[in-house]
Amino acid sequence: MREIKFRSWDETCAPPRYVFWEELKTFNCGDVFINASEVHIEQFTGLKDKNGKDIYEGDLIKFLDDIKDASPIRVGWCEKFASFSLIRKGWAFRHFFGEACNSKDCEVIGNIHEVK
Repeated sequence: MREIKFRSWDETCAPPRYVFWEELKTFNCGDVFINASEVHIEQFTGLKDKNGKDIYEGDLIKFLDDIKDASPIRVGWCEKFASFSLIRKGWAFRHFFGEACNSKDCEVIGNIHEVK
C-alpha cells in the first residue's frame, strides 16, 4: 500500500519551518486562523533517495553522477499526467522518476523554500 503523508512549509513561524505529517495529524488550530498564502502543503512522492530520506514535492535533488556545477532538479507535480515530475533549468520538458533517474540514484540536497 502506498504511504500518503504531507509536510507544510509554514511562513508564520519564526523562523519559518516545516511542519511534518506527524505534527499535522494531531494539529488542532482551535481559534487560530491560518493565512493559506503563508502555508505551503507538499506531498510525499512515496520514494526515498540514496540515503533513505523521503522525497517530497518541492525538494531539490541531484543525480549521483551529476557534474559539480549542474543545476538542481526540482520535484514538482504535473497536473496533465497526475504525477510527480522532475524539472531542471535547461530541460525542454519535465521528466519523471524512472525516466530521468531512479530515486535511489539521487540525493535530496534541499528544498525550494530554504535554498535560494
